[in-house]
Amino acid sequence: MRTLPECSSERRRELVIAMNLAANIYIRISPSVASSIASITSKNRSLLPTTTNMHPALLIPEIVLQVVSQFSTWERESFLAFALVCRAFSGPALDALWRDPGFDALFYLMKCFPSDLLTLEETPARVKVTLLRPVMTKDWEAPTRYRSRVRSYDFGVNDTTRLLDILHLLAVWLPDSVLFPRLEQLRWIPAFGADQTQATAFLRLFLSSRLRQLKLFSNETLALSTLPTLTQLAPPLTSVRIGDGRTLVPYEAKRAAISNFLCSLDRVETLEVAAIDSDAFLHLAGLHGLESLRVSQFRADTIPADLGLPPALAPFAQLRCLTAQYIDVATAIHLIGIAAKSPLEELELELVEHTTSEDVEFLIGELLTVLRGSGLTKLAIRYHYVDIQTLSMEYHWKFTRAALVRLTGLPNLTQLTLVSVAGYVGLNNPTLLALGSAFPNLHSLRLDQLLAPEPHAPPELTLPVLVPLARACPSLSTLALSLSLPTTPRAFPSLLPNANTPTRPVHTALTELNICYTRIAPAARFPTARFLSAVFPLLAWDEGVLANGWEDAEMVDPDGDEQYAMVEGWEEVGALLPQLAEVRREEHVWGRVERGEVSAADAVRDDGDGEDDAMLM
Repeated sequence: MRTLPECSSERRRELVIAMNLAANIYIRISPSVASSIASITSKNRSLLPTTTNMHPALLIPEIVLQVVSQFSTWERESFLAFALVCRAFSGPALDALWRDPGFDALFYLMKCFPSDLLTLEETPARVKVTLLRPVMTKDWEAPTRYRSRVRSYDFGVNDTTRLLDILHLLAVWLPDSVLFPRLEQLRWIPAFGADQTQATAFLRLFLSSRLRQLKLFSNETLALSTLPTLTQLAPPLTSVRIGDGRTLVPYEAKRAAISNFLCSLDRVETLEVAAIDSDAFLHLAGLHGLESLRVSQFRADTIPADLGLPPALAPFAQLRCLTAQYIDVATAIHLIGIAAKSPLEELELELVEHTTSEDVEFLIGELLTVLRGSGLTKLAIRYHYVDIQTLSMEYHWKFTRAALVRLTGLPNLTQLTLVSVAGYVGLNNPTLLALGSAFPNLHSLRLDQLLAPEPHAPPELTLPVLVPLARACPSLSTLALSLSLPTTPRAFPSLLPNANTPTRPVHTALTELNICYTRIAPAARFPTARFLSAVFPLLAWDEGVLANGWEDAEMVDPDGDEQYAMVEGWEEVGALLPQLAEVRREEHVWGRVERGEVSAADAVRDDGDGEDDAMLM
């Protein structure tokens, strides 16, 4: 239950009693029953409850809000049922139903107009609207009741053509300047790479003065030209995204437009943009509420030579999450130094293509100097992916062992992601265990690479290292790395009890394993599946994920023969995991019966509770 609103002590006692009553009533009225009630009452309005036969507790507005709030946002049938049951529930239920109506909001709104005004013909590609008579002021009464309830709206990729007729008519009919006057969240996702003129022309219809969250997924000149309108409206924006992930072209002009808009924001807390200039950087550095900043193209001239902030004002005073993409090492070091006094918890850097292995090692050393003892819990350093095929051999940088060892100076890390171009130098079993031992609370460890290792230079990590790594990181739920596997079944490590393994090596937290560019021989498929199912039993569950890098690789070998073989091999391993899990479960159940822990009649029922499922393997 949510916290009670502020009120007098008598009123509070009354609410507590009423909430308990409402909770009991709610338990007895399931969504299916409510839907049945709605179906009946919609046909016979005389059956609707009235104030004379409804429980007094349900006449209290706070109770109605509590009952309605128990449903998920997407349980629309339940909201509709409550709206039809009685007037007391109608307002709150309709508020919930229309708060976030989804991509079909405009289609639903058109259905609210009188039936003699227009007809709607819906096809997968387009909604055709036929106007039967001129629109009148009174025709807007019903649509206005609902459009004023909308708080969140998503404009999707296909809406530009599908809803074109509706958008044209609304632009002509609309009695005021904004379609949803109380809109707080707007996600605008026009068709990628297509002509966005039509979509952008209607964007003004949704620029409410109450907007708090704006996500404009477009770098197009026309879309960015709407930003001055937002500046004039001065909505209290707290979350902003501008850009679709592509490079700005032309860069300077579009960066200036974005930056000019950002300088008008004073309350922003979360910001994701394609690029900013030095003026915008200086403005953002002085904001007290900015907690998350993501810049897709962070160039050297983004940072001004002099911040010019008062000595008592630390730059980015509340910044917790920082992501800088397409950034060179020197600029990254400068940026981290500026944000050193921020309460940084998450740092993500995507380095430009001309980075070298020595650059990365130097970056990590400087990063450790600045952030040692900080509260940093998430660190990601990766190559800014553009096109692997255009990379020259000169820039196939790797993470070195020295760089990896230095990272152990950040013991608070719970998530570590490293993605190099061509792998790692010196990443062997002892180095990996040193990393795992340094981060006792690690939840996610990703040591990935963009290019597959050459067959003559396989990864130094071997399969047995997963057992001590699992012991060192008991909370590890996500792991990504490339391994070297044995090629014959006899060469696989044994998991039978011995002096060095007195307890079964079972890790009950890992649900996602990405073996990246691990090569697997046909004879190694079953032994690999047996090993993984024993150590990481949750991989066999529905939520378990076994992934590999071969599936998404771009022409690893010219003919693709090896790539196809690797994908096929790991698909077979993934298919074997649930089969082995079932065998282990069967043996576990019989073992309990044979030890006299449970009778044969009760064995399956007791085992079905799932309490020991993680230990079955």
